[in-house]
Amino acid sequence: MTFQEIIAKIGKGQKGAKNLNREEAEFAMKLLLEGKPSPYQVGAFLISLRIKEESPEELTIFTRLVRSAFYPDLKSMIVNPHELIDLPFYAGKKSSFHVGIPASLIMAGAGLKVVLHGDPTPPGRTSKSMILDVMGWKNQLTLKERIECFQETGWSYLDITQIHPSVKTFLDLRMEIGLRSVFHTLARFLNPFNAASQIVGVSHPKSFEKIAEAMKMLGISRGLVIRGLEGESEAGLSGPVEGLLLDQGNITKIKLDPALLGIPPVNRTEIEIRDPLSEALTAEKILDGSDGGDKKSLSLWNACIGLYLSGKAESMEKAYSQARESLESGKAFKILKIFKNKKLQPIRRS
Repeated sequence: MTFQEIIAKIGKGQKGAKNLNREEAEFAMKLLLEGKPSPYQVGAFLISLRIKEESPEELTIFTRLVRSAFYPDLKSMIVNPHELIDLPFYAGKKSSFHVGIPASLIMAGAGLKVVLHGDPTPPGRTSKSMILDVMGWKNQLTLKERIECFQETGWSYLDITQIHPSVKTFLDLRMEIGLRSVFHTLARFLNPFNAASQIVGVSHPKSFEKIAEAMKMLGISRGLVIRGLEGESEAGLSGPVEGLLLDQGNITKIKLDPALLGIPPVNRTEIEIRDPLSEALTAEKILDGSDGGDKKSLSLWNACIGLYLSGKAESMEKAYSQARESLESGKAFKILKIFKNKKLQPIRRS
């Protein structure tokens, strides 16, 4: 078997191309991670696979092989997967508020363990890393320090450059190729702490079923696939959130309606924000209780979804109550203060 034969199998267009079997998929991914194919072969493989479209089976095989190359610090983590939710953030934002930051801290304040992971430098976009850096979660934090924070608080953000630098290399190829590749999906599936619950946001609803099937094959107990804000794992608040729910092996359509909880709708224009400093200050104000409004509602809504999906709450109503209690009691803000006091420079206010 050669890499050229792999490209030939998947590169015959949507009608002529065939899916890779297990042996072929493992062979191809192993060579890619080892850096053995030429740049021309890498480009041909990624573009051919994008045109063919990855099957759930291919995504599962690729992901398992990529996970096997995790750093030892991650492999040695001992966490009850059913107490943890995984939130991948690899798309970045052009304009909308990074609600995943305050929402995840609200979830953690309610007693759910939360791990975020993402790309610090998505092309032409603002990342969670950039906002968190202003808030004091400095980019130079080591992987060990990030794990220690999780062990202390039940919350952490992991950088793809630390958890899997090889995957980061392939993500950066988007700047040369001009298109996303299978690695943008694989990064979302990394699930570094092996959480049983996961929310995956994608840009195109036609990918929902494929993503949900792959999550099922990868052992996720409860997963949610949604059309996220700008492709991130975040729900909007302009109306009901539609997606696919994976629950103990069963995949069903789901509609989560914030109106049933009395949460008013929030249009996209009302959550636009473009400056990392403004975002950081807004997130901190939400968490310390000094700011309300649309972005607070959006944060509570996303925290509510995470608490319900993970099984921390048995209904959306109870999940919303838990989210509000976490925020109003100061529990969410306490987690922010812990990592700010340890590692951070205070935000400079103008």
